[in-house]
Amino acid sequence: MVVITREQAICMFYCEEYNETNVENLTKEVDAIKNVDICYSDDPSAPVLLCTRTIFQNPFKIHKYQKRDLLEVDVENTNEALKIHNAIELVQFLNIVYIPFDPNNNEVYENKCLTLNDILAVVLKYSDLFEDKSAIGFGKWCSNKKVNFMKSAIKRRVRILSKTGPFLICSERRILQQYYQRHY
Repeated sequence: MVVITREQAICMFYCEEYNETNVENLTKEVDAIKNVDICYSDDPSAPVLLCTRTIFQNPFKIHKYQKRDLLEVDVENTNEALKIHNAIELVQFLNIVYIPFDPNNNEVYENKCLTLNDILAVVLKYSDLFEDKSAIGFGKWCSNKKVNFMKSAIKRRVRILSKTGPFLICSERRILQQYYQRHY
């Protein structure tokens, strides 16, 4: 799953290029429609306009997009302890934060080459599930769980045999904060 802002979704809905002029005009157009908002059901890359009552009727199936301004807020200062408690949440987290393809969303994702040690270091900040595991054990677990970033190309360096690849990364704190806002 890819993180898409409300403004990007509005441009996608109207099949317009994402730029400031279109964002301003199209956002005004959507906001002018009474009791309607842009949202998605399963796939955030397929935005729809729905009545707000329908959106609020089924909050577990229909999700609203986060505004760009809310995504830019520095979430490092939150006092809330954001923790991943089980393997299912961890797989979802990894599949959102580390994607092996280009979603054409430079506003949210950045391209980096990472090792499993780098990814494991981030996981250890938010979960205790791999506290006693090495990067090799973590890599085997990711392969068994079919985590998406394992599909990326492998680069080998001299004397270093670790999985690296061009991952597109979204801020992990943002993802966790959005997840907890949506589910708790």
